[in-house]
Amino acid sequence: MVTPNSELYDNLPEVGDKVAARRLGLVEHCSRHPELPSGKVILWKPMHGYRRRGRQRGTFLDTLKKDAGLESIKELRTCMED
Repeated sequence: MVTPNSELYDNLPEVGDKVAARRLGLVEHCSRHPELPSGKVILWKPMHGYRRRGRQRGTFLDTLKKDAGLESIKELRTCMED
């Protein structure tokens, strides 16, 4: 007898939500400690080079903005300072 996933995993949160929450927690921690090298690098966006043709790969900053539901890096930085 096969049990559907909805019955097995009904009360558990989705894995993607847990990963996003931990990722945001790590970034918040790193951004609050400017003395650490990671505090400066975590929200760094390179401005050199060129863009290739076709669909662009998602960057770490794009993932953070999507997880937080924000539109810009400035909003993300402001939320992490609070």
